Amino acid sequence: MSIVIETGLFEGMVFCQNASKVSEQHVTGSCEASGEVLVAIDNGGFQPCGQAVDGRFTADICGLPVRLDPYSIRLKIGDEQLEFTKIWVGDVWALGGQSNMQGSADMKGVYINDNPAVRAYYMDDRWDVANDPLHVLPTANACVHWNLMGRTEKWKGPYEDPLDKGAGPGVSFGVQLLKATGVPQGLLCCAHGGSNMEQWSPELRDDGDASLYGAMLNRIRRNGGRVSGIIWYQGESDATNDMGANFRQNMENFLAALASDLKDDKVLFVQMQLARIIDNSSPIDHWNKIQYDQMALADEHPNVVTVPTVDMEMGDTAHISTEGYKELGRRIAYAICAYRRLPGYAPEIRPVSAKLDRLRRTNVERITVKFANVVGELQSVGPVRGFTINHLQQVVRCVLKGDTVEIYCPLSAGRGTLEYGNGRYPFCNVRDGAGRSLPSFQLAIEPNFVDTGYPEQMRVTDPILMDDDVDKITYDQIPEDDGTDSLYYTQKRSGSFILFRNRLQTPHQPGFRFLRARYLAKKPLKLTMLAGYDAPTAIFFDGKKVHANPNGLNPVIPHEFAIETDWTPGEHEVVFAEVLHDGNAFGMSLCFEAPNGTDPADLPVLLTK
Repeated sequence: MSIVIETGLFEGMVFCQNASKVSEQHVTGSCEASGEVLVAIDNGGFQPCGQAVDGRFTADICGLPVRLDPYSIRLKIGDEQLEFTKIWVGDVWALGGQSNMQGSADMKGVYINDNPAVRAYYMDDRWDVANDPLHVLPTANACVHWNLMGRTEKWKGPYEDPLDKGAGPGVSFGVQLLKATGVPQGLLCCAHGGSNMEQWSPELRDDGDASLYGAMLNRIRRNGGRVSGIIWYQGESDATNDMGANFRQNMENFLAALASDLKDDKVLFVQMQLARIIDNSSPIDHWNKIQYDQMALADEHPNVVTVPTVDMEMGDTAHISTEGYKELGRRIAYAICAYRRLPGYAPEIRPVSAKLDRLRRTNVERITVKFANVVGELQSVGPVRGFTINHLQQVVRCVLKGDTVEIYCPLSAGRGTLEYGNGRYPFCNVRDGAGRSLPSFQLAIEPNFVDTGYPEQMRVTDPILMDDDVDKITYDQIPEDDGTDSLYYTQKRSGSFILFRNRLQTPHQPGFRFLRARYLAKKPLKLTMLAGYDAPTAIFFDGKKVHANPNGLNPVIPHEFAIETDWTPGEHEVVFAEVLHDGNAFGMSLCFEAPNGTDPADLPVLLTK
């Protein structure tokens, strides 16, 4: 009986480098002889590296520096010898997840790798130069892969995909990382299209090659038990059904299991944030929830890195295109270089804040979004696309300025949350100078001011014909509101405006419409009334005329006029007397602004009854 290798030493493989950039490879197997295990590197002499006892041996091949050229290794136990002519030392990565890691794009135009130092451990347990397709599931030695395909046995002979698919990000990633670091790259192919996190559950590890997690773990152990990290693209299957609700916890369990099973609580985990999908049958909130969960995982785990994909070119309804995968491979390599703090590489782009500013004498507001880790300047091809407010298309325009985005939106729209990449199939096109996309995110909008907001409703009269001199009208001339609909009606807010009903039927005669709002104040405050209107108008606060403008004109410009008001605890009333203006008066706008630092809970509240 000759030496039989079980783990850690196969022709054409890549040993995983340690933190000192040398090999630390554990090898096991069976043999007939007993005694010392000897190893010879290249043309060197034999040196002891392990022991053989009772037909079993273990060996550790340590201290081989990283280099682009392969090593030749001879292993000797007694009179038994094995020789391996091509062994590299470098990075080793387990590629896991589902179809966007497996590779589901057209083979036409696929990334061609001719560098023998970028290698793959294919699914038939064979090391060779890495080229797509990396994951040929029917030929896998691990039965889970063909079982999940509905097969009862491994495919016999060569296999060709009937749709000529199989391009993915792995080869591009390996080549780009070698170019950036000069380190050989080994890819352990473990992904399976259509899989969900329940199928990847670490609780199934004892099923070995009959489970996805067990099969991945076995492939890592078969190749020495150590990896530089996990390259992971998964979540689509969970987002298209109710498993999305458990995704975060499933991922937490998955990361904890990896740390335990690999005996490395700092193992690098590079995850792709979900891209896009055309699927109108699944819950839309699960897709974005998983994207946000992925961001949160990276925030809470220092060894988790997220690579955005929301801007990638798609090849079909669910998969990135062949060209997109090439770009994704480059981004993965960049992210790893940044994680390793190599010069010239920046950590992943992250949103920092979204600040809302009030712009006087205009009908828009500005949200300034600050980003961290931007390389150069943010840029887009064509107008900026991809931002929403409160999950709605409320963005008027965007301006890119260095590491910030200025977003202009309608008045009152900029309260709540700002999103990028909202929905299943958004169009997003913002990148930094390194070609990296903004992540899909949701961020609370923080106003740079404190105000009451626009009143949800006011009590309004239809036109009342009378002398329309705003300088002469007094509070006593304004009809009282008895709470019925006999004279006043309740008008709901439209955006930032209260618009009159039947305004197109306004008589072209002198007269007013009157609008009332009542507030309850909790504390003494000094507030600035910000008003806008489109006709000559007088404003009364607590029965006192505080503003009169006989020159009011279209259009309504919210916040155009600032009026100081004093508030005491209790009820207060605001009344607008707006001239009919020959039918050209359509409405008004109102809010109260407090000094910065005021607790919003202390602001007056609108009384609606």
